[in-house]
Amino acid sequence: MDRHAIKIPCNTMPFVCEADYSVTLSEMVHADRTASFHVAIYLLRGSMEIIEDGEHYLLLPNQLFFLKGGVHHWGERPFELGSAWYYAHFFCEEPEDGMQELSKDMYSDKKICLDREDSKKYIILPKLMDDVGENRIERNFEKMIEAHVHGNIPQASVSLWQIFLECTQNAQNDRMG
Repeated sequence: MDRHAIKIPCNTMPFVCEADYSVTLSEMVHADRTASFHVAIYLLRGSMEIIEDGEHYLLLPNQLFFLKGGVHHWGERPFELGSAWYYAHFFCEEPEDGMQELSKDMYSDKKICLDREDSKKYIILPKLMDDVGENRIERNFEKMIEAHVHGNIPQASVSLWQIFLECTQNAQNDRMG
């Protein structure tokens, strides 16, 4: 597991504090900062380099990337001119002490029935992944941004949860495939 992976408790909803679309029209590198919030970036076209705590990542089209809040990140090389992406800044509670990761085989069954104890687990988001599910991640970003623009934060948060579920299901399919 990546040391800066984001863990999302199953019994809490993230809070989307900003969600939008951006494009590079002139030379741009990623901001040098340590943000208090987590960041999700979905690259639509072009490429961008982001460094998190010394680890270099190259984002390509149809890839989703998560930056962990509280961890220093920056860019050194300019984004490819014309690069376009969706992004979301969000807060989420850390898992409580004693919480365990939700079993990955929970996603292999068609019907999932959780008991009360399963709500006291968390999922782990991948750092970088391809959108292999017929652009479902892209569509959920569009829904999240639309909801956020209209001030519907609960709906924006639900769309972000849908993205989290796509991540865990894609990871499960990779593990099983």
